[in-house]
Amino acid sequence: MMELISAERRELAGVLEGLSAEQWRSPSLCAGWTTAHVVAHLTMPFRITEEEFGRGMAEAHGQFTEFSDAVAARDSELPQAELAGVLRDNIDNPWGPPGGGQPGALGRHWICHPDGTVTTMGGCDSVTVEPGDVFVIQTPGGGGYGPP
Repeated sequence: MMELISAERRELAGVLEGLSAEQWRSPSLCAGWTTAHVVAHLTMPFRITEEEFGRGMAEAHGQFTEFSDAVAARDSELPQAELAGVLRDNIDNPWGPPGGGQPGALGRHWICHPDGTVTTMGGCDSVTVEPGDVFVIQTPGGGGYGPP
């Protein structure tokens, strides 16, 4: 499967690198988003750290769509070559959604507070959460069966 994903990323990176400035800024099929917004969204997993993800989700009160829309709006202003380059640099990256991981990996959990601070937690910790806090759980496995 990873070979197919890599081939698609390679082809997409080539197409993106060949777009004119007008095509890069043209509307996409996603309402309110240009091509640049879509590419900023597609490359988010390769550019956003777990900490930035947690802080952003806390600021968005746990609403992923609000967070990802804000990141796409902000990062659509990055240079076209930079965003296309991020995709090209990660052609073979076996990234998975947050919470996934390698077999035998340890889970983690933390709280992101509205002020941007993060409270890391141990396995049996107990804390009081306040309005606006986001509790993040990173599970040790991806949930699938067998090799990817």
